[in-house]
Amino acid sequence: MMPRINEYDLPSNIVPILADIVAPLPIKSCVVVKTIKQGNASGKLIRLHHESHHHGNSDEEVVCSNNGGVSSPPPPIGTITRTTTELFIKEVSAKTYAYKSWIDLRRTLLYARTEYRFYSEFLPLLHTENGSSSRSTASTLAPKCYYSAINLHDYIPDHECATSQSSITEAPIITDLVNGNGDESSSSGTMMLVLASVPNYAYYQESPLTASQTKQCLSAAAKLHASSWEKKEVLSHAAERLSLGSYHLDTRNPTELDNMISSWDKFRTSFASEIEHEENYS
Repeated sequence: MMPRINEYDLPSNIVPILADIVAPLPIKSCVVVKTIKQGNASGKLIRLHHESHHHGNSDEEVVCSNNGGVSSPPPPIGTITRTTTELFIKEVSAKTYAYKSWIDLRRTLLYARTEYRFYSEFLPLLHTENGSSSRSTASTLAPKCYYSAINLHDYIPDHECATSQSSITEAPIITDLVNGNGDESSSSGTMMLVLASVPNYAYYQESPLTASQTKQCLSAAAKLHASSWEKKEVLSHAAERLSLGSYHLDTRNPTELDNMISSWDKFRTSFASEIEHEENYS
C-alpha cells in the first residue's frame, strides 16, 4: 500500500520515485521536515518512515537504510522494525519564475542544467575514474544523487551554450501560463534532483564566513578539482558539457556586476582584522 504522500505537499509523481529509491523498505508515511525557497530553486527535506513486519521466513533479510544499506539477519518472529530515511528534493520549475524577464529566467534554467549535468553525468564519471570508495573523489564532497530529471528543450536546446545568444527571444510557454493557457501539469521547463540528506551539524550556509570556514570551503573546492587532475576523459567531458553551464560573466545578473565594488568594500570591512593580520605577517 502506497503512502498518502500528497497530504504532505509533495506531487503525486514523486511517490513511485521515492518507493524505488528506498526499496525494498516499504514507505509507511512521509513528513516534510523543512521547505526552502530561493530565487532560483526550491527544496524540501523529507523524512520517510518505514515499518516492516517479520513473519519468520528463514530467507528473510533486513536492509536498514540507517546502516548504509547493509543487510543483517532477520529479527525474531513478530518483530516490527521501524526505520527512517531522510532525502532532499530540489526542484526548478520555469512556471514558478514566470515573473522574471526571459534573460533572468534563462539564467535560472541554465543554473539548473549545470547542476543536473554535474550530478547525472560528471559525478558518476569521477566515481568511475577514482573508485567510489576513494576519499579523494567527489564522493566525499557531494551528496549521493538517487534520481535526476530535466526537461528544458522548449526553453534551451541541449547543445546551446550559456554564453551564446539565446535561440529564442521570449518564453512563449510561460506567457501562456501567465495568461491562463497552457498545461499546468506539464513537465516542460523543470529539473528535479533527489539527494541524500546531509546533517545540519556538519553542513550549513551562513554569511559572512569566518577565516576558518572560508578555508574549509576552499579546501573542499580544491579537493573537487584535484579529483579530476590529469584525467583526460573527465576533463574532456567537463569541457563539452559543464562549460556550457551558466557560471560566466556574460550570463551573470547585471546587478552583481554593478554592486561589485560595494560588495568588495563590505568584504574588506567584515574581515578587516583577518586582512590586517595577513598584511602584517605576510
